[in-house]
Amino acid sequence: MMQRRMSITNRIKDTFKRAESDYPLHASICNNDVSTLQEVLGSREASFLLSDGDDCWGTPLHVAIHLDNIEAANLILQVGVGIDVAADSSAHEHRLSPLALAVRLGNQRLLWRLWQHFHSQEEETKANVDSCLFEASINSQTTILRALLSWKEWTTEAKSEALFWAARSWKAYSAQLLTTQLSFPQDVLDKALHHAVDFRPLIGDDFKLDYNGDDYLQQQLLIAHLIDAGANPNAIINGQPPIITAARSISLVGALKVLLDKGANPDATDRRGKSVLHFLGSLSG
Repeated sequence: MMQRRMSITNRIKDTFKRAESDYPLHASICNNDVSTLQEVLGSREASFLLSDGDDCWGTPLHVAIHLDNIEAANLILQVGVGIDVAADSSAHEHRLSPLALAVRLGNQRLLWRLWQHFHSQEEETKANVDSCLFEASINSQTTILRALLSWKEWTTEAKSEALFWAARSWKAYSAQLLTTQLSFPQDVLDKALHHAVDFRPLIGDDFKLDYNGDDYLQQQLLIAHLIDAGANPNAIINGQPPIITAARSISLVGALKVLLDKGANPDATDRRGKSVLHFLGSLSG
């Protein structure tokens, strides 16, 4: 019988159970040992230990977020950690800052606490927090995405990239929220549509992508919404319209149908003059 995979919480606790001497802050957070945590935070080594990560689960602040330990997070922030800790991603296996990790996990309570700390620091403008917006889009954390849009005046580039990530990840509801709350120029909408029609990229620790019926439904809803929001179904990017991308794989037949229903030109060709019928014929052959 196949052994059940350990939960993330248990994997984290198991990791630092065997490394208490090397990672005393991580271990005390895992054990919910407040007195030891306070003692270590008051030591001369605290500054180093706060920024020390294990290249998998990250720094002590990352671990507090993973375990939803707001008391530990508060104690760490009260020590006065700077933005270099709150926005650092180098110690986490997926290169997520503590802020971005809270977004990915959908932990709005901890995210708001971190965000308040972030904005209380003088060097806040030096840190790049755009990844928070991207993580919310990728993971369809629409409640958090809506909150983030109201918490900060994001750059045009960050807002566009958030829409691109929603499109790449086939997150229809993220894209719907972004296009409802924000205004995008034509070229950004067209590029987002091209991303939406193509297969999703590998993200994080994915070695392959398994698609199911709901994934394809999300893609079709996404494509329809982007066109309704103003994307041109016949826009040429990199020498071809989106309908050619959809015609290259039998798995994207749903995307092809939506494009045709929404006004895509069935006679469109790529830069070599090959049409939709050419690619569909190759698939059936």
